[in-house]
Amino acid sequence: MTKPSADRSGELAALWLPGDPDDSGAFEAERSLAAAIAQVEGLRPFAPAAAKLMSILQGNPGDPDAVRMVLESDPTLATRVIAFVNSDTFDAPVRCRSINHAIRLLDDHQLDSFAITMANHERFHEAEGPAAEIVAHSARCGTIARLLADQGESPDKENAFICALLHDIGKLLMLQVSDDLTGEAGSDPYLALLERSGGEPDRLHPLEQELYGYDHGVLAAHALRSWSVPPPIPDVIAFHHQPAMAAKTNNKVRTLVAFVRLADQLSYLDVQDETLQASAQVDDSDASLLGFDGSAIDAFWRNNRHLVATSAAHD
Repeated sequence: MTKPSADRSGELAALWLPGDPDDSGAFEAERSLAAAIAQVEGLRPFAPAAAKLMSILQGNPGDPDAVRMVLESDPTLATRVIAFVNSDTFDAPVRCRSINHAIRLLDDHQLDSFAITMANHERFHEAEGPAAEIVAHSARCGTIARLLADQGESPDKENAFICALLHDIGKLLMLQVSDDLTGEAGSDPYLALLERSGGEPDRLHPLEQELYGYDHGVLAAHALRSWSVPPPIPDVIAFHHQPAMAAKTNNKVRTLVAFVRLADQLSYLDVQDETLQASAQVDDSDASLLGFDGSAIDAFWRNNRHLVATSAAHD
């Protein structure tokens, strides 16, 4: 059974539907995933400049001259980097007026995070209906993941933010290619799956696996790899509904999966309910892995729910 070229081997190989290679169900699931990968790889990927910037920044440290050349090759990206450095969010001590100055003020992780955020915005900023809801939810999860990482003093807070921001990109891809996968124009079984899941954590992916043989995390991981998004991001996206499998990879992936999962669970809570006990609504294993006990989760939610509400208002 031949896997599609998008599979770069490694951890993602474990996500192919389990079963004997000769099992017809496994074969059909693999063929279905191969067809979906072929569809999403043909969609407009991240802007070339953003993809190249992400690749360069995987160096330790990144090459400032190479970063400058990439940013100068894309006026839109360059303008947005300078605007970000001059925003209240970044709170730079001095006014930034050049790319060189912006590079000196931003570290590699911040630039990497910015590039992926902007690329994601470019792809889906005109989303409507269910897609717009997914984009808003993803932005909210990104905000929560970054706040969690800040409180836990995680050295990987930028990746926590990026992974949470992109964790549901597979749903958006499925919405874009659903008609093609069914072969029926105007037929969209994926919308029906979204409705059946009720918009709650960990309810959609079993329905996807039942219908397609794979879930949105696996599809997104293959697409992100084909668009040159660097590790560990695709791996974390692939496993965000499979924490037990993530635990078999490495500590970095499992920790980032926990950030994504915990942020996802918190994102569904009612920010207006002052009496809500957040710890009763989340998976203890994800919280514990990140060093949060029940009282810490409740304190985090009390102290940050207004920031989450602000994020939701601006999604």
